[in-house]
Amino acid sequence: MRLRSGAVDVVVDGSTIGIAWRGAPLLRGALVTAPDTSDVRLTTRIDGDAFHLVVEAHPEPATPLTAAWLSLHWTVAVIGQSRAWVPHLRPGVDDVIADHAFRSPVAAIEDDRVRVLLLPDVDLLATTRPLQAAFDIDLTNPDSPRLAYGLCASRPREHVWFERDPSTRTEAPLRFSVRLVVESSTETSLESACARRAWLHIGAARAPTVRVQALPFIEGLCLTGLTIASS
Repeated sequence: MRLRSGAVDVVVDGSTIGIAWRGAPLLRGALVTAPDTSDVRLTTRIDGDAFHLVVEAHPEPATPLTAAWLSLHWTVAVIGQSRAWVPHLRPGVDDVIADHAFRSPVAAIEDDRVRVLLLPDVDLLATTRPLQAAFDIDLTNPDSPRLAYGLCASRPREHVWFERDPSTRTEAPLRFSVRLVVESSTETSLESACARRAWLHIGAARAPTVRVQALPFIEGLCLTGLTIASS
């Protein structure tokens, strides 16, 4: 399957994906499961200026899955300096950015020329989530950064981190989707781009149903029976 939107070309071949920007290769990706399973599907469609990627992974008989990832690797020389934005840190080798931190559900990498953003389909997570969702990122090789999103069993570590949890498994099929955006990195800052995209694809649709604070803060405290000492 080959799709084009603006300056971006996406080619899906089985469980692998290739992404080009302005006619030049940019990313190579693959669907990776733990343990390995051959029954995987990766499809995509155009969603505005984004590509909506859908992943399905079915475990082998009597072999539960602990994770399924769509992992993307930068495949061209980095121009200038590579930068990244993620909603949480993952200092350990086995750490992941668990969906506990998806209050800002977006992750991105860029160089001085182009940026790549991933935005999870949180509507699908609300209905289909056999395992926790997570981001993963690896910047140890500055010339070949890696960014991944998927479903991965995890557990808290030292209160503020999250690590992979291979003891948690599922025999249910794993299905998740994510929006992929590729754009010039010169248009705005990385932080602004992440905030703008999270609002555009996720926040704006939910804004009309958000309940705002209806009472002044002090009145709300009185209703709950709390008091504030004054000096």
